[in-house]
Amino acid sequence: MSSSTGLRTNSVLLFSGGLDSFILWHLLGYPTPVYVTLGHKYEQLELATIERLGMDVVTLTGPQVGQLEQADGHIPQRNLLLAATVAAALQPDIIYLGAVRGETSRDKSGRFLGMTSRLLSFCEQPVKVLAPARRWTKTQLVRRYVHRLPDGMTYLLATRSCYADSDLPC
Repeated sequence: MSSSTGLRTNSVLLFSGGLDSFILWHLLGYPTPVYVTLGHKYEQLELATIERLGMDVVTLTGPQVGQLEQADGHIPQRNLLLAATVAAALQPDIIYLGAVRGETSRDKSGRFLGMTSRLLSFCEQPVKVLAPARRWTKTQLVRRYVHRLPDGMTYLLATRSCYADSDLPC
């Protein structure tokens, strides 16, 4: 894991160590994975998962909004904060986020992606915020990964996509 600012890269993927972002990293041709610290409840578990995956992930310090985390783990404006942090620090052309069909938060919607792209582009330079798996279910996403990398199940088992009150992944 590396920590960096001022690094210019064409495309980045908001990376949590979860199933969705890990599979997207493969399917999108390995964009630069970026983890943004927010000081939230499961941050250390996510960082441990990234370490276990053995990936070189750029780590940025974002706004420490962990105290705003709700009981269900939702952090208001989370994807906006992540996208703004990455856009400011790395100035990418594309920011990918791992959203899949069935997720209901508004900050993963097509409207959010378009509006955020326009806002960030207005503020500095052109950037697109995209969620390429937004129309796939998690099952369809896994199926695409397994089709492309049939021997990759061991890596999927090392990811962590949800958290409970124990150290064991869901």
